[in-house]
Amino acid sequence: MSYTMIDGINIFYERAGSGPCLLILHGNTVSSKMHTALFDNLKEYYNVISLDLPGHGKSDRLQEWPIHFWHWQAQFLTKFMKAINVHQYSILGYSGGALIAFNLLFLQPDRIKSVIADSFLGLESEIDTVENIDAERAHAKHLPEVRDFWKNMHGNDWENIIDQDTNMIKKHHAQYKKYVFGDLSKITTKVFITGSKNDSMVPRMEDVLNQLKQKNPNFTTILYENGNHPACLTVMDEYIQDVQNFFNQLD
Repeated sequence: MSYTMIDGINIFYERAGSGPCLLILHGNTVSSKMHTALFDNLKEYYNVISLDLPGHGKSDRLQEWPIHFWHWQAQFLTKFMKAINVHQYSILGYSGGALIAFNLLFLQPDRIKSVIADSFLGLESEIDTVENIDAERAHAKHLPEVRDFWKNMHGNDWENIIDQDTNMIKKHHAQYKKYVFGDLSKITTKVFITGSKNDSMVPRMEDVLNQLKQKNPNFTTILYENGNHPACLTVMDEYIQDVQNFFNQLD
């Protein structure tokens, strides 16, 4: 477990294992604690890097969350990877982390060997999804089990993090809508996209995967019959095998 300072922000991260370098990116409202089991499994095969993104977990808080949040996080990660002396790597991002992964690919196409995007939210935000997130989180904050979950992810200031994220999502929808800043059809890097048919956050996951495949026929996609959101954690055994198969095809 280590910390590194980037632009005055102290970032918590872990690095373990040997082999090809793989950066894991968590989604919104959670931290790297969310994927501890995935990290422990993958470090048996890869040199895995896992961090708490700025504003999350054990990393320093942000005074104000950027409206173009997922692109800003990608820009920040270019500096983070340079600071820890990583020049060639693959990315595994789930949920909001998958959005960051694509934005990071457009910023560093020469450094990123492959992208694994799980439980991708779509190409742009939709008003019904934004309104559901707002209402569901307002309700969830009163549930003891959810409060304990978020406190475990972030600590005592968890509610401020959830509120900042919710406000950012609403502002992003009003101003940008677009999640990824780049043309997916021009990507030549190997990309593997996964999702669950029963994803409660992205109920039209099959349509999302088909849309991405239409944008770039070279993308590899898998839709799991089981699992939920994110698929990488809810069908982990099957998912890890598919990740290994994907990496084996790159060799």
